[in-house]
Amino acid sequence: MDRVHRQRRRRRLPRLPRLYRGRQHDDDLLHRHRPDPATSYTYTVKAYDAAGNTSAASAPVTVTTLPATTTGLVLDDFDGDPAYPSAALNDLGRWTGGNCFLNGGGSGTVSGGALALRYDNCGWFGSDVGTGLSAYTYLVVRIKGAAGGEQAHFNLGLGGTTKLFADYTLDGGGHPAITTSYQDIKIPMAANGINRSSPGQLAMGFWYGGNSTVTIDSLSFQ
Repeated sequence: MDRVHRQRRRRRLPRLPRLYRGRQHDDDLLHRHRPDPATSYTYTVKAYDAAGNTSAASAPVTVTTLPATTTGLVLDDFDGDPAYPSAALNDLGRWTGGNCFLNGGGSGTVSGGALALRYDNCGWFGSDVGTGLSAYTYLVVRIKGAAGGEQAHFNLGLGGTTKLFADYTLDGGGHPAITTSYQDIKIPMAANGINRSSPGQLAMGFWYGGNSTVTIDSLSFQ
């Protein structure tokens, strides 16, 4: 049988002996302690017998954890948990709601994991963010329209900036264009003047003479 000792270069994990049989070892203790990304760990192995005799340590083997990856922050994916609009909470546990829409008693309707907002020159949707977004680059709106072209029917406000959705600037200089198929519209926040340190509330106002339905699959930050 073998005993494995773990040691990190910058900070030590608990030096707990791990006994195991065989020639392969999956260090689940390392996983449980959530090690820092891109960090090296050095292992040595000693063998001992029933009499308690212990061998010299093996040559060290060094492994390195994977680099950090940026994960998104979901404001709401409308999967029914929390229930919209009855819970009045988004996926960050903060207030959300709508009014003046033609469906869902004015709030819009969630069906099939997406929020449908049917409007006729009237409608407002809001969702509180309430946390800093400095770690994220983009507001990502996964959206489609009943007819296409709905980007000119509503504004979007976040972090002290409010613009007609069509007027936001995307990477490369283009602008959002809603179609009848879902697409992820990635709005670079800093380039559009959105204060990521104090984003406040994401709000959408449908008071530009339009008449259609937009369906939002998710709102997130990446």
